[in-house]
Amino acid sequence: MLPGLMDLLPGPHNRLFRNADAIKAFLRGMIAQHKDTCDWENPKDFIDNFLVKMKEEEDNPDSEFNEENLLLSTFNIFLAGTDTTSSTLRWGLLLLLKYPQIQERIQREMEEVVGTTRSPVMADRKRMPYTDAVIHEIQRYANIIPLNLPHVTTRDTQFRGFTIPKGL
Repeated sequence: MLPGLMDLLPGPHNRLFRNADAIKAFLRGMIAQHKDTCDWENPKDFIDNFLVKMKEEEDNPDSEFNEENLLLSTFNIFLAGTDTTSSTLRWGLLLLLKYPQIQERIQREMEEVVGTTRSPVMADRKRMPYTDAVIHEIQRYANIIPLNLPHVTTRDTQFRGFTIPKGL
């Protein structure tokens, strides 16, 4: 598509672009805050680790660890994590409502393994194969993003003898 053309056309996509810009502005603020508070010897999260790697590679002009890629990577994680999680949970609830016998079997397995006096922990997962299988089946069935999110190159890139122009 021609760059900027979608901005000129009326439609609901403009709201999507405004929302994306607002999220990116929020993330820029978070990145700035992380720069101020980063413990370079003990990074605490994705942004801190990316910043550490940026610092390590600051003299490498070919490094992909730059602020633009940090912003876009964080943006992708933010969007993918919120939308896919809520959609998958919604599908899971709908499927369990449709198949109450599966819901009952999961409940029995959870009561046998976890009991009623504590919350489940990751260590319980291997002792709940039916519940684990149902979770995987919900993710397979709901498959809400069959294709990856669209990405573009941030600069002209050489790959296996081919040139991929910036923005493609």
